[in-house]
Amino acid sequence: MYSICNYVADNDEAINLVEGEKVYVIGRHSSEWWYVKKNITEEEGWVPAQYLMEPVEYTHYVQKKLHEKIDKLPVFERPGPEEKPMAPRFIEKLQPIHTPDGYTVQFECKVEGMPRPQIAWFRETAIIKPSQDFQMYYDDDNVATLIIREVFPEDAGKFTCVAKNVAGFTSSTTELIVETPLSDHGSDATGLSRKSMSRESSLADILEGIPPTFSRKPKAQYVDENTNVLLECRLVAVPEPDIVWTFNGEEIDVKEIKNVRVVTESDMHMYCSVVHITKVKKSQEGTYEVIATNREGESRLPIVLKVRTDEKEAPQILEPLRNTVVREGESVVLTTQIVGNPRPKVTWYKDGKPITKNTKSDKDTHTLTLISPKAAESGEYTVKAENPLGSVETTANLTIEEPSSGNAEPPLFVERFEEQSVPQKGTIRLPAKVTGNPVPEVQWLFNNNPLYPSQRILQKYDGESIELIINDANPDTDSGDYKCIASNPLGKTSHGARVIVEVDEVTFTKKLKKTISIEEIQSLTLECETSHVVTTKWFFNGKELSGMDHRVVVEDGKVHKLVIRNTNLRDSGTYVCKVKNKETESTVEVLPRKPEFIKILEDYEVTEKNTAILDVEVSTDNAEVVWYKDGEKITPENKNVEFVTEGKVRKLVIRDTTIHDEGEYTCKLDEQECSAELTVIELPPEIVKPLKDVTVTQGENAVFEVELSKGDALVKWLKDGKELPLNEHVQLTIDGKKQTLRILDAKPTDIGKYSIQVGPQTSQAQLTVEEPLVNFVLPLPDVTIATKGTDAEFTVELSQPDVEVTWFKKAKPIKPNKKHEVFVEGTVRRFVIHDAEDDDAGDISCTAANATTTSKLCVEEIQTLPIITSDKDQTIKVKENDDVTMTVKFTGTPKPEAEWSTTKNVIVKNKHLIPTLDEQSATLTIKKVVDDDEGLYTVRLKNPVGDVEATLNLIIMRKPTAPGAPEPLEVTHDSITLFWKAPEDDGKCEITEYVLEYQDVKEERWIEIRKIKDTTYTISKLKIETEYVFRAIAINDVGPSPPSPLSPPIRLVAEVKKEKPTVQEPLQDIVTELNKEITLSCVFGGIPEPKVTWKKNGEVIKTKTMRYENRVSKYTIEKTTIETEATYTCVAENDMGSVETSCRIILQEKPTIDIDEKYLAQKIRAGTTLNIPATVRGYPQPKATWYRETTEQTTTTERVTIETTETTTTYSLEKVTREDSGRYKITATNTSGTATTECTIQVIDKPSRPRSIEIKEMKKDAITLAWTPPIDDGGLELNKYVLEKCDLQNNLWMKVADLEKDIHSYAVQKLSMNSQYMFRVVAANPVGESEPVESDPVTITRKFEKPSAPRGPTEVFGMTDTAFTLAWEPSESDGGSRIIEYIVEIKEFHETEYRLLGSTTGNVTNILVSDVIKDRAYQFKIYAKNEVGISEALETEDKIVVSRKISKCLNILFYLLFLQRIVYILLYK
Repeated sequence: MYSICNYVADNDEAINLVEGEKVYVIGRHSSEWWYVKKNITEEEGWVPAQYLMEPVEYTHYVQKKLHEKIDKLPVFERPGPEEKPMAPRFIEKLQPIHTPDGYTVQFECKVEGMPRPQIAWFRETAIIKPSQDFQMYYDDDNVATLIIREVFPEDAGKFTCVAKNVAGFTSSTTELIVETPLSDHGSDATGLSRKSMSRESSLADILEGIPPTFSRKPKAQYVDENTNVLLECRLVAVPEPDIVWTFNGEEIDVKEIKNVRVVTESDMHMYCSVVHITKVKKSQEGTYEVIATNREGESRLPIVLKVRTDEKEAPQILEPLRNTVVREGESVVLTTQIVGNPRPKVTWYKDGKPITKNTKSDKDTHTLTLISPKAAESGEYTVKAENPLGSVETTANLTIEEPSSGNAEPPLFVERFEEQSVPQKGTIRLPAKVTGNPVPEVQWLFNNNPLYPSQRILQKYDGESIELIINDANPDTDSGDYKCIASNPLGKTSHGARVIVEVDEVTFTKKLKKTISIEEIQSLTLECETSHVVTTKWFFNGKELSGMDHRVVVEDGKVHKLVIRNTNLRDSGTYVCKVKNKETESTVEVLPRKPEFIKILEDYEVTEKNTAILDVEVSTDNAEVVWYKDGEKITPENKNVEFVTEGKVRKLVIRDTTIHDEGEYTCKLDEQECSAELTVIELPPEIVKPLKDVTVTQGENAVFEVELSKGDALVKWLKDGKELPLNEHVQLTIDGKKQTLRILDAKPTDIGKYSIQVGPQTSQAQLTVEEPLVNFVLPLPDVTIATKGTDAEFTVELSQPDVEVTWFKKAKPIKPNKKHEVFVEGTVRRFVIHDAEDDDAGDISCTAANATTTSKLCVEEIQTLPIITSDKDQTIKVKENDDVTMTVKFTGTPKPEAEWSTTKNVIVKNKHLIPTLDEQSATLTIKKVVDDDEGLYTVRLKNPVGDVEATLNLIIMRKPTAPGAPEPLEVTHDSITLFWKAPEDDGKCEITEYVLEYQDVKEERWIEIRKIKDTTYTISKLKIETEYVFRAIAINDVGPSPPSPLSPPIRLVAEVKKEKPTVQEPLQDIVTELNKEITLSCVFGGIPEPKVTWKKNGEVIKTKTMRYENRVSKYTIEKTTIETEATYTCVAENDMGSVETSCRIILQEKPTIDIDEKYLAQKIRAGTTLNIPATVRGYPQPKATWYRETTEQTTTTERVTIETTETTTTYSLEKVTREDSGRYKITATNTSGTATTECTIQVIDKPSRPRSIEIKEMKKDAITLAWTPPIDDGGLELNKYVLEKCDLQNNLWMKVADLEKDIHSYAVQKLSMNSQYMFRVVAANPVGESEPVESDPVTITRKFEKPSAPRGPTEVFGMTDTAFTLAWEPSESDGGSRIIEYIVEIKEFHETEYRLLGSTTGNVTNILVSDVIKDRAYQFKIYAKNEVGISEALETEDKIVVSRKISKCLNILFYLLFLQRIVYILLYK
């Protein structure tokens, strides 16, 4: 007979059963219990008769159960829009396996389908879940594999591989036969635990999800160092798994390991996770394991990575040989992977004898191929690999079974039928083909029940071709699942598909419930029923459901279900079931469930530096918890703390734990909470970085540095074996784990061995003090401040010349170049860093012989007032309807904001007006200029230092007005010289040319003369005795003016009347600047044409730049100088007389002030001299005046010096202080105007001390301090605060922490009880540290109290004649310290004194009272105890009489009250 399920024996006489296990019935004690003997192990014992079944009946039972489960296997992948579904089919089927007990076996089959099928494995009717013992893969080459790592006798039975997709399913079944078991192997103690982990799954498991299942077997990788590596795995899982990669057992942290990246991608329920290692290192070789976990289970996949380098290595086995079982005649390949450097020599052995035939080595993979082996080739096969560094070997057993007669083969479907729909009264045809030897038997199932032939149902089978024909198809009786099962002694295979007989009209005979309310987490089934067997569609809020998430669609004949597992709030909504044109709907409301703890915190112990994980489990996925440590809320700012949410699990992960992490941790969930103690096992302190020998020159500071594993370790410093006293000459600085011993101004007497003792560890180093070969008369300052973009200068003076010095920047020697210049001037050495940038900041050192001096360079970016570098008063001209851009260039730090305005309003950006701002300029673009845009525009540049303005005049250029009518200056018989006045309005644009037109009064045609530059012109070759009229046109860049009025008719005659010279256009006075080009111009009349003479201040002058043509006389002065200023006269003279015109040239130049940019904004150290040199120009010579803010500076002050020359002025201020910071201004004034330039000066120094320090809170081993920032930051932003503590008993200051500048409070932890401390805080900026502000002495004492008394009422339960249990309520207050225990005292009622009964731990509030006497009365006192002391007593009010009179009901009531109290205590904790 066969067992139909697993059975665990519940008494000594019974034995365990495994489903499918074959047994023989020896005796029947009753109808309920039978005595049996197992077929394989021959074990005997009693089993329930209901679990046994006859072979034939068992075969039908397995077939029915298996196919019911196959029907309900989920399908996760749908075909693409252009993919044609194809039901799965086996290309290679499963083969039966005979194996010895304890071997590893591997089932393999090859299956294909579209979409790619989902694979499931069954043993008998139980689905196999993946585990370490049962590993499943489904490779990209469509091979499905089941590996049983270690075969037990109970594993024997039928194994089925099922492949299913949306188009159908197929299955292949074979048998595992286990030979005589090993001694004690597969015993109940070992086997059952494994079976329960691996195989005990239910249908609910299948519907709810799939445990992570890897689809690819791991292969070891052997790669070269510094190459890129990809470690890839693929898996299927429902729901989505958490995927974690580990390296040698430790989780990979991609934040810490810079060259490792983990990427996980998903497609539906298939996942691909890849580890990318860039330029892999030797240290990264080892075992990488991917761990995938969801609520269904956990799977692990190890991948071995070996990194090849140039170093020699002994051989190493990456993939060992595996035990293999094959049938005689089946080929087999034994494979192993072995690496080493040099590449090892590999030798194969069979039963200890070497073999060479059919072996092959491909790089590191070595194979032995046996083609059609005989039974004699069974045996032990070994591979041995060796190189000069060592050898390794791997061994496996090959078992070759005798073949079945006649080339037997298990059944295999080579052609299959597909899912189909047929019309009512149509014909159903399901054809297939099957192979197998012996010829398989065929059976048809309909809805998992045998289908027998009838007049309407025909079954055809000729040993190969199969066909099921059903005529006159009926939707009520013929719609459903059809399966064909083919079997022979070697195995079984099946194939199935769904057939729907369509109907014209379908109705819902049972509709969905209208409204449903359910609490989240619970499962919900929506069910309806149709009049016929049909396929329905489900919708949620109008969207079709796939049935591939936690909502599963179940079709069971006419019954249609939507099963929603683990409902959540998002499942609320409207569900609709549709078929054809009919539908039914249900409105579901998922009510939130009050979250509660399912698993509470437990005490945790961790070794220092390791990771501690405190976790709870809550009842809902979206519940939020809050974590506390010693009553204080834990926030994400805690750098070593991480909050993790994994489904219903909430974790507090504390990385790199220290002793400060020790304490009581509490997790709060709404009004509930639970607590646990975290204990950190402290590691002893160690020397991490030992001392190093130090050599210094006499007078320099000697510095010894050591780094410890703990910042609070007790250490002892020694010199030459004697304890070293600390004083002004020898100073110790403790900065966390780093301790620095400084010997200031080292002397020969300081020479010796210096050592530090930390527990049993010691580190020592030698100090050598050398005589200086040269001295620094002027050493470098401790700190040098340079403004960004300016030069940083370093100057030293030596005690003697001709000494070579070397300059160092950040400990690297400097080679002179354009960036770094070195100057030698006698005994002075200068080093200049040009255009200092942030990268230049750091230590700058100068070494001369054996002497060194060092300065810390700080590069600061100083805020400067905006300065306009372009013309402040610009005039911009533009044509109407053109675009124009006005630009103002500036400097200033930080970049200023720009505000544009007109005389009417502030400009806001729009499509017409577009202001922009970049690092060096502010622009305003006006699109398609119109008349209203003309006028003054002001731009205001503002930053935190100040503001400045520039005004721009926008002029719209137009065509000029008409020039004056042409007038004759001289008329001859065939020529005429004309003059006309320039237009009154040139259109605000220079006239580029004139056009002169003339006309014979007797003709209509005008003759045009172009490109005339002046307002005179001579026309020749005219007709005598002819009258002409003339007109002029002015042209500028915009266009031509209207024509001028016509001249009166002018007649050319033979004789011309002489006339005295006249001034037609006089000279004009000119006001100009130096170094400009100017032209003096005038126009004369007169006949004949006069001659001209130029005079300067009455003296005749002649130059090459004088021109006279067409009656226009011009004198060009190419470059004005001071001597240019004079009165100029032009005299015209002919036979009839003379005339003259004069003008005055006046020179004026507005003052300009030029100050080098590096002086405009300066940061200088207190105590140095401020210098501001300026160059002042202008004509007449301007007067320069200096101001500090608004106060004029004079030399009456001792510290102020002002030196002024014709073109320069220099302001100097000696011994500057912080109060000298501010704005310094110079003004230059002459008759042409005034110029002003401002300089921003910031005097920097160390900050002032923090204003105060006070104690905010005190705990048992910690104190919280708060301080206020200093009034003066020294002109530089603070970069930190330094907090130190001093145990007054040792009188040694120790650094507690360097704190960010924004932190003004800190909790100092791990203080000793009853010790007295002082604390001090120092503010620091780049210049240095302030004076400290110190706290008053404070003593660390406990402020805790005794707990309050335990509370009543007391309860009694479980009473017998000699014992009962007494319970009470916990203390309302623990006094601030955890309750250690409850103490219980007892006395008989008539006695006067109590005696000790016993005690319980602090979380137990009940005690067993034993050894009492029946019918006697007792009273009790209960105390609570914490670290401070014992509470007042809780005394029982009523006497307790020992008796069995307490009824059973009362006992149950008391027990329930007790359970309630236990739950309360757990929640309270």
